[in-house]
Amino acid sequence: MLKLCKGPGITILVLLVLSLLAACAPPQTAIGPPPNLDPKLYELMLAENRGEAETFAKPRNIQLIDGSVRVIIEALPGQAEAAAGAAKRTGARIEITDGDILQAVVPIRKLASLAEAKSIRSIDLPRRPASDPPRPG
Repeated sequence: MLKLCKGPGITILVLLVLSLLAACAPPQTAIGPPPNLDPKLYELMLAENRGEAETFAKPRNIQLIDGSVRVIIEALPGQAEAAAGAAKRTGARIEITDGDILQAVVPIRKLASLAEAKSIRSIDLPRRPASDPPRPG
């Protein structure tokens, strides 16, 4: 028959086991888009994960470029350089910079991680049809 121990020793043991289980548990993640990421871009990421990015993008006039999407990144005031650096670390290609606004082509799968950058206020789809960036003359 199993004999249960009582006293402070068993309490400490139970707390130790519970803390170990908590440390080994996967981190809780928020469900839904990051607050500074356009919801359509988040939906595009989900579609990409299902292998349906083209199907999702076409009726919404979202331009895809080899697994990437053209976006407008608004940096926090004075943080354009840091935002550009964060974008480049995700594999993005910066096309145009104007003050705290950047136009970039970002890998679809990296949009959420880019949105986590502290220097970025928002990531949106272009408001008007995007064309290829101007070529140096």
